[in-house]
Amino acid sequence: MSRSIPPEIVTQILFKLYEFDGDVCVFELIAPGWKFCKRQSRSLTEVLRCSRTDTYIVPGTGRGCIRTSFDHDRTDYLRLPILKNPLAVKSLSRFYDREIFREWATNSLIIIPQAITRFSNNIWGPLLPQLAPAVRLLRDPKMALRLLPYADDDEAEARTKYRLPPLPPPDPDQEGNETENQAPRSNPPTEQASPTPRPAPEFIYSRIRHLMLTTSPETWFLQAQDIIDIPDRASPSAQEAFEVIHDCLDFERAAYLHVDWRQLSSLEMLFLDCRGYSHGVIERREIVDLARALRSSGMPLRLLVIAGLRSYHRYPGSEALTIDEVESGVPGPEQDVVYNDSGNGVNWWLMFRRAVRPGGRLIFIDKRFDHD
Repeated sequence: MSRSIPPEIVTQILFKLYEFDGDVCVFELIAPGWKFCKRQSRSLTEVLRCSRTDTYIVPGTGRGCIRTSFDHDRTDYLRLPILKNPLAVKSLSRFYDREIFREWATNSLIIIPQAITRFSNNIWGPLLPQLAPAVRLLRDPKMALRLLPYADDDEAEARTKYRLPPLPPPDPDQEGNETENQAPRSNPPTEQASPTPRPAPEFIYSRIRHLMLTTSPETWFLQAQDIIDIPDRASPSAQEAFEVIHDCLDFERAAYLHVDWRQLSSLEMLFLDCRGYSHGVIERREIVDLARALRSSGMPLRLLVIAGLRSYHRYPGSEALTIDEVESGVPGPEQDVVYNDSGNGVNWWLMFRRAVRPGGRLIFIDKRFDHD
């Protein structure tokens, strides 16, 4: 007599098949192109102190503690499981699809990069200035826009987000398969029961625990002419189209940060690539708004890692931070903005501290140069 494999065991086997092999530190993934972990001359980099990791343990009461490292080796790698995106894998069955989606959203690190959407050359014309603002030029329509809730989503877009696949219907021929709120078939109904309201569909983003949002250097200096090739570039209509696309690009370079964080109710670890700020293509107010949104989400994080916020010409230098530098600040002229005691820049530690729960970690990783 053949015996089927229990579904729990099949599910675990599938998880292993979906999981990427390799010993990967998430710091290697957060800022594509940096090679933060796989440096060729790690000892030289440590001596020159052109790469740094500052880790702040957020206090409950009293003072926290800060640790600065100018090296990053396997002893302090941060590893998280990374599963293949089930959205791109052929469906197996409704039951296993649902289980894999749950595992992916709950336990895998979800990595969402920027992606460039270009206009086809044959759609340009008088309507392009009206069409362009509706296109999210740097957010992947199949991944970012379908998975995450964004602050600029309208009501219709909010309903198109990925949901967990529904459970298969119960088998009416199987004994004991009566559903909750359903009387056994042997008992005749005596009164028409009021229908039980169906629960709201569960969007996948509500289960995400580990999320990484990355950028690409290609997007920092992208021009409108890179998005669409208009034959007569000197014509007034072409110039108007380029101007509209230019404005859209300016907005989109920071739009990947405009997530509706309040809806990510399970989020525990967040990894953000903010190198665009240090490159001057993302304005300071965007980062200030990000800090404010994370603080007011109502769900403090266990870990918040931000790459590139103090890099290049903003690099803090070759000295280790002190706790006084981290936890001291003065109010700035803008609302909710705190500056360093010297008044020479925003104290990002204090800006993001309340986005992290007591005992959690706030980590900034930075480099003086892209390649070192």
